[in-house]
This record gives sequence, C-alpha cells and structure tokens, in this order.
Amino acid sequence: DTAQPVWQGNPPQHYTFVLGELEQTVDHETVHLKGLQRSLDESAHSRLWQNWSTLRSSRWRDDVDTHDLSAFAIDGQRRLSAESVDLRWGQRDDHTYIYDGISNRLHILHRRAYESIQRSVGRLDQQAVLHRVQPVQMLEVDDQKLIWDHEQEQWLDHDAPHRPPFGPRVEDLLMAFRRLRVAHLEPHDHTLTPLHRLRIHFSDGQEQVIHIGSDDSDQWWIHGDAVPPQRLVPQNRAALRERLAAFAQDPIVHIPLAGSDPTIRRVEVWRDGTWWFALESDEDPHGDLFYEVLWNEGRDPAATRAMWNFQQALNELSVEDVQRRQGNDSPSEDAQQGQIHIRAWGRRDQLLSDLRLSPGQALTQQYMGSIDQLPAFIQELSPDIFLDRHLLPQGLNPQRIEKFQRVRYQSDQESPQAEVFVRGESGWRATYPDDRSVDHHAVQRLVQGILSAEAERAWLPRDAVPSQPHYSIALRITGAAHEDGRNELALVDTFDRDWGLRIIPREDGDWDAYEVERGFRFQLEQDLVAEWFTTLTQVPILPVLAHQILHLRWQGEESAYALRRTSDNQWRLMVGDDDQAADSAEVRRLLRELVALTADEILPQAAILGEDETRMRLLVGVPSPEQDAHGEQWIISIGPEQGQRTLLSVHREGTRLTTQGRMWVKNAHLAPIMAPAQRYRQINQDGQNHDH
Repeated sequence: DTAQPVWQGNPPQHYTFVLGELEQTVDHETVHLKGLQRSLDESAHSRLWQNWSTLRSSRWRDDVDTHDLSAFAIDGQRRLSAESVDLRWGQRDDHTYIYDGISNRLHILHRRAYESIQRSVGRLDQQAVLHRVQPVQMLEVDDQKLIWDHEQEQWLDHDAPHRPPFGPRVEDLLMAFRRLRVAHLEPHDHTLTPLHRLRIHFSDGQEQVIHIGSDDSDQWWIHGDAVPPQRLVPQNRAALRERLAAFAQDPIVHIPLAGSDPTIRRVEVWRDGTWWFALESDEDPHGDLFYEVLWNEGRDPAATRAMWNFQQALNELSVEDVQRRQGNDSPSEDAQQGQIHIRAWGRRDQLLSDLRLSPGQALTQQYMGSIDQLPAFIQELSPDIFLDRHLLPQGLNPQRIEKFQRVRYQSDQESPQAEVFVRGESGWRATYPDDRSVDHHAVQRLVQGILSAEAERAWLPRDAVPSQPHYSIALRITGAAHEDGRNELALVDTFDRDWGLRIIPREDGDWDAYEVERGFRFQLEQDLVAEWFTTLTQVPILPVLAHQILHLRWQGEESAYALRRTSDNQWRLMVGDDDQAADSAEVRRLLRELVALTADEILPQAAILGEDETRMRLLVGVPSPEQDAHGEQWIISIGPEQGQRTLLSVHREGTRLTTQGRMWVKNAHLAPIMAPAQRYRQINQDGQNHDH
C-alpha cells in the first residue's frame, strides 16, 4: 500500500482553525472566537482530528511553492495550524488538494475527501447555552433561591421550606435552557429591558448567570457569561415564560411521567361522601393499555387521552397560602358535603394522590391551601369527560358492515326520505327506495367514515332518545370470527347486531346524536353529519372523509408545505422550518373541497402516474385500519393539463392499490386544492397574514 497519511499524530492542545471569515483558536479547554472565550466542545474537537487522521493519499507533489497554491483553489480561507501542523485545502473539478506546510507536500485526493472535511469542520465551541454536565446544587430565579436538599432529595425554597418541592419545575426550566443554542456570535446593539435573571450553581463550585431581557419590539433575548445576546423564537419564548411563571405557583399534586402511558392506572372519585365513579386500566392481548369508566349502571370504554388530560390537570392544580398539614384526620360527614375526593394509584397499587376539593380549598395528605388555579378538566369533572368519544369500537373491520341505512326526516306532513344500501359479493348496491347500482367506493367511504368518527363530547345515558329526529343512520354489524386477528372476542362481537344514531340539531350549530340501543349522547360537528348525507351519484377520487384526514403534504411545483391536525382538532401550517397556527376555517373549507373532488373521466386499467409524468403530489395522511400509530397515506399524483382538465392518479403509499386508476379532473375543481401556503395563513385584524 503506497497511500500516505495526510496527517498523523496526537491532536494538539493549542491550534488555530480558519474557515472563511470564522477564525477559532483553541487553547486547551477554551475556544477564542469573535472576541469571546467559550468552552471547547470535546466531541467537535475529537471529530475534527479523527477525520484528518483517516485521510490518506496515493498521489502528491513535493516542494510546491506557496505562490502556486491558488492554482489548486487553496487561498488561505481554509487552514488548520499549530506548532507542528500547517494544513490548507481546496477543491477544484473532481479533486481535493491538501497542502502540508510542514512537509511542503501537496496531496491530491478525490473530491469526496473535500466533502468529508467540510462535514467535520465548523464551530468548535459548546453551542448549548447551558452545557455543563455537573449536578446543579442551587438555582436562583430572580429573587427566589432554590436548594437541593440531600436528605429529602428534593428541591426546596430556601426561604420558604413549607412550600411543596420544586423538583419538576427546576428540571423543566433547566431542560428548556439546555435546548437553547448560541447561534449568533455578533454583538447586539439594542438596549434590553431586564426581565429575569438565573444564577446556576454547580457541584464543582462553578456558576453560570443567564439574563433574559426584551427589546423595544417585545422580542425576548438571552445573554450571559460568554453568551452574546440571542433572540428567542416564539416557541422558546413561550416555553420559558410558562416555566418561569410556574415558580410563583404552588402545585400540591405531582404525578411523574412513567414511560409512554399515563402513570395513573386506577382512580376512585367520591362526591359529597358518596362513591361517584371510578376508572380502571388493563392490557389487551397485544400488551396495550386501555381504560374503562365504572359508574353506577355499568362499565364503558374510556379514552387514554382523557387520562393524560386528567393527570396533567392534577399537576396543574395550584394553591395560595399553602401550609403543611399537621395531621391526616379524615373530614367529618358534614365536612364532606360539597367535597370532591379523588384517589389515584399507579402500578402495583402505589398511591399517587389523595386529593380533597371543597369550594375554594384543596388539601392532600401533606399540604392544604386556597385554590389559586383550578384546571377546566377538574372543574368539569364527571364520568362523561373520560368516555371514549369514538362512536364505535376502534378496529371494527369494515367488512363486518353488511347494511347501511340513512334517513332524512322532513316535516310532519312529509314522509321521511330513506336510503338503504346492502353489501353483496360484488360490493355495495342500493336496495331502497329502488334497487340500483351505486359506486362501491363512495358507499364504502361513508361507512368507513362512520366507523372512524369521533364526537366532540360524549355523555352517559340520561335523556330519552328523541322519537322525531332530524336525521338517523343505522348499520347492521355481523358477528366476528377469530380471523379478525384478535385472541379474544367480546360476547357482543360474536352475533349480528344493529347500531344506529338519531340526530337532532343543537343551538350552537352542531348536532346531538343519540345511540338508539343504549342512549349514549354524542356532540357531532356540523360538517361530520353533512358528510354522511352527501350524494352518491359521482365517484370521489379519495376513499376517505374530511374528519379522517390527519395531515396534508404538498410536494413539487414552486414550494412544499404541510398542514397538520393537532390533538385539539386545530391545524398547524408548516413551511420549511416555520411552524405556525393555520386558519382552521380555511383548512376545513379545503377538506370539503378535497373529499368532494370527483372524476370527470376514469381510465380504470391505467397505472399510477410515473415520476416523469408527475408535476405535483399531495400526500393525505389518515388513520390506519390496523390502528398503526403512524397511520397510512394516500398519494394524489397530479400530472399534465390538457385543455380544461388535468390527469391524476390516486394510490395508497407502499402499494399500487388505486381507487379507480387514472382520472381526468376539471381544472376549476382542482385549482383550490393546489393553492399556495398563503391561503392557510391566519389573518390579523389589519387584514395582513401572520408570518410568525
């Protein structure tokens, strides 16, 4: 092997690294750059020299005159120098040229070597605002001094040790600062109004001071020891504001996180001294956790999301005038009137919280005080808010639906308008009011939409099911077989049954839907019910309904962007690295336009559009029928225009399964769906788009 190392030896402790206008001098554990002295990032230092030690060349030239280096694109803008190191490099055509000034040798390597060097170079300082790994012993937040108590293993207020421990708040604040990066090294010439100051004391005796200030435009900046002013983006500003405000509060319940599932596994709730309801958890045959609500007339599925909300609400409950309880006596029966008593357990029946709420007062086994912040979830506490808001059990196989009926009720003088659809061997067909063929995909889309539908709210049976609804729907569900993939079947799944809703309007524009068999009430969005009663005369290009869509991603054309549905049913607009709230009303309009898009002409045997035919793609994310956490995507490939129409195809990602093959769609119908991201930006009161 005639290849020679470009450089070998031990990494120097003192060296200078020049990359364009950035010059960095390393002196042991310190980096001097831009007039600052900052801590060395050991991993960046090691990565730099490790990469140089791997470079080897089989071609070189000796005794190269430094005046000739410009011919090899070596101009001094890339240089690494120390007492026994002088390396300069450049790239021209397909070659990398590295000049060793110590040996006066020019190494000639493939251009990939230049790419390797460039990947390993950059800033050598610690870029995290808070990067020290030593344990924190004391934290001063403005005028508040918090100390780590080794005996209790808790963070306590030095001047008010009777307050509840600060552990989670300290950890959240420090973590928020550890995520911040020193991205800009240039000085900031604006005057900053001081807002907050942190002084962090580490176990090795060192400390770090971080200041937070605001400029004339109310932008937040941080600065401190060797940290020039850094402007905070809105997300980081909001996170710090929330965490700093928490230090003035006294939460009296702390339920820690324990993995990807809620920590709470069982809850018992009493009202006025009488048992009210409970929640219990179990695991399904696949090991997934699920919850059920127990009430005085039964046991029903609960939403895991509601348990997360409950756990968060307990942690957010805060009090004023907090005191430590001297005893643990149970209240008298008179004291229990108007009181809510909540007990929560974790794994292995570990008691996590024993909380009593009276008007204006809260107490646990350790603390008591006047309620300062009572989260809305606890204000509305009832068994109803824990109910699973899905209308039907998730995972119900659509193939088990053999009959679908929908009815529009007119005035008392007119007969209801009913339609009945039955699934046969060749797919869905209408059987009432007349026997006729219908598009299988259109009916199947409606059925799958009902199976996946989720209500805004759900209530246990209390009111009578209305006898004169505005709408009604009904499904015939056949008994399941073990081929469904489950190890166990509930008794209700083993026989055929009917399920239906009677729907009446609400004053707020939504709908109340009553489950006919059991009397449960659901609040449904106006658009959701409208989807169930769309006409079936034209073929939809997408086999999904609007409420099922979780995200949309546009690829191609001038710019790529995405829309994402949040857990509270709002929408976010993402353009590049920018993530902002979207105009939800405009997004809902888009969804209606998208699911209403129909084909003007179908080419059923044609394959999906290829890369060379596709000028734009729209990826539509929906829940997976198999309940895969990642869901699935339908891809709309948009091809060339021809006159007043555009050619497109629709298929499911990972397969060549299409809806109808290639289709021609009218340009006028497709144009709103291809609109730029500007359409979904929120409009402020001045009529301008929000860009931040």
